[in-house]
Amino acid sequence: MDKTIKILQICLLIVLLVILFGILMWGLNKDNYSFNKETKQVKNETISLENIDQINFSTKSNDVEIYVSNTNELRVVQYSSKKTKEKDLFTYKKEANTLTLKDNYNDFCIGFCFNVGTRYEIYLPNTYTKNLTINEISGDITINELDINLNNLSLNTTSGDIEINNNIKANNIRIDTKSGEIQTNNIEANNANIESISGDLYLKSLTSKDIYMHTISGEVEVNKIVGKLDIKTTSGDIEIDHFTIKGNSKINSTSGEINVNLNKNSHCNVLLNSVSGDKNLPNNSSLVGKGTYKLEINTTSGDIEVK
Repeated sequence: MDKTIKILQICLLIVLLVILFGILMWGLNKDNYSFNKETKQVKNETISLENIDQINFSTKSNDVEIYVSNTNELRVVQYSSKKTKEKDLFTYKKEANTLTLKDNYNDFCIGFCFNVGTRYEIYLPNTYTKNLTINEISGDITINELDINLNNLSLNTTSGDIEINNNIKANNIRIDTKSGEIQTNNIEANNANIESISGDLYLKSLTSKDIYMHTISGEVEVNKIVGKLDIKTTSGDIEIDHFTIKGNSKINSTSGEINVNLNKNSHCNVLLNSVSGDKNLPNNSSLVGKGTYKLEINTTSGDIEVK
């Protein structure tokens, strides 16, 4: 009896997998779900930002490119590689001081989305200095060209890369991707939060009073950091070329090597802890300069080197 039940369960599972595979193939072969096709402009909208303090834009599976313009209005351009109906075009609404942009394309999703034939270009006025939030399920976010000066900047994607090619100043900045790589140019902020569950973090320069970086399975590489730092990675190396410490800081890795090059203006007391790995201090001394701040560096299985 038990054997018969098991056979029936296996048969049902096979049938379910066949059905899901069929739905997947149907979605991928429909004209609505196309890959690597040339995109054409389907909507170009100019929106006044008068009295707007917050811009929100959420998409399911579309790449978003952000540019800075010399105009006083926001311009949003939607591109698509497939036939686009009126109901698929983005819309927007203003409530109080908030502008909300809505991506209306009906994506085909099974945990993640397959629509990669639509993308957006957002042209942000260089006079806008308030708050910007971009949320995606599966798509890349790229900021290009001119510098941006904002109060709050939040970039979030579930499965996609985030790339910042310009210089950004912000009071608060949050960059978050679940499975994707993060690359940034020069960032200045009071508070900076940068996280990726399964992806590497590559930062050129980051200056902030409080810095928090976290990745579970990914490497952290930073050319220059100035500020109070808290870094955590589960399985990945951490490498910081130039670190000017401005507050008590922590660097933690469960299984990965940690290499830190302290700036000559860093005054700290360095505390190293590695369960199974070598530990190297500058001139074999834990005291750097005046020892004003405390720098804790911990790894379970990996070498630690401080220069």
